[in-house]
Amino acid sequence: MTHGINFMQSIALHLARAIASLTAIRQIGKNNKAGITIEVINSDPYPPTPRKVYNETCREIENNILELNLNIVYKEIVSNIHIPHTIPSNIVKQRENIQDAGFREDLDEYEKYLDQARYVASSLYYPLPLPLIYSCYEFLSSHNDKILNNILETWTKKINIVASTARVERRVELYVNSIYAILPSLFACKSVEKLIDGLNPPLEPVSVESLRKLADLYNMISEVHGHLVTYEPDMFRVVKNHCKEARRKIKKIGGEQCITLRKK
Repeated sequence: MTHGINFMQSIALHLARAIASLTAIRQIGKNNKAGITIEVINSDPYPPTPRKVYNETCREIENNILELNLNIVYKEIVSNIHIPHTIPSNIVKQRENIQDAGFREDLDEYEKYLDQARYVASSLYYPLPLPLIYSCYEFLSSHNDKILNNILETWTKKINIVASTARVERRVELYVNSIYAILPSLFACKSVEKLIDGLNPPLEPVSVESLRKLADLYNMISEVHGHLVTYEPDMFRVVKNHCKEARRKIKKIGGEQCITLRKK
């Protein structure tokens, strides 16, 4: 509903798009190409204007019928994943100097967690499928389900409401864009883990076929991303086939003793 404080309408639409994007990530692999539908509904002006309505049962016209209609004023289908262009440097920022060792430790933990989410988001945005697999391994290895709740508690506990002056004092500031950067990175990594049947630690080999399986994820960011991700493994196959053919010809011409091919 759009009635209420004006700025809340635009914030609600922005939030709906973010939720739709996160929902789209979780539907990867379910063959749901319809997308997520967002509808903005507005009602007729209040109080309603009396009007005449024909009553089918009584077969007569009734006067002064008060009725409010709900009208769809905007409709949007979200079928892609939104990756933020820029991510703040931290999640929670002090508005005043807080002398608390435990609080400082929490901030350091949150910044490290955000850094790992930033690597995932960058690998999705550019796109870089191999770094995505490695960064997802690191991100999910350090993730725990309580950390987001801890971030929220850190923020809420530093809010003081002064009843006498109706003043809200916030000792720390929460960057919502940082939270949004974490959530798609987290959901995307869980999708990657399912698509390739497990994640590889950094420096461990990843099969070309595993990279191709990530095309569904990158297609939901943009079709260009999907084409790029599938193009490189396809070109690798072409080069590999050429190498096999070249090796066969060399052996045929000069004999097997003329060349030794080693895999590095």
